[in-house]
Amino acid sequence: MKNTRQAPADIKDPIAWREGYDACRRGSPVTACRYASNSPEALAWLSGYFEAKEPKRQATHRSRR
Repeated sequence: MKNTRQAPADIKDPIAWREGYDACRRGSPVTACRYASNSPEALAWLSGYFEAKEPKRQATHRSRR
């Protein structure tokens, strides 16, 4: 099943967001971001990366109950 998650509407660079999201899902480290620090693209990439981590954190939290 392919993940069809879309970037939130307020993200300025949905392509960079998707790259970050996919990088996290592949298991790449956060240091894999290819954009300059603090650039809009890097912020979008990081947003996507940490969005992909969110379901993992929720699942882990639920399993501890």
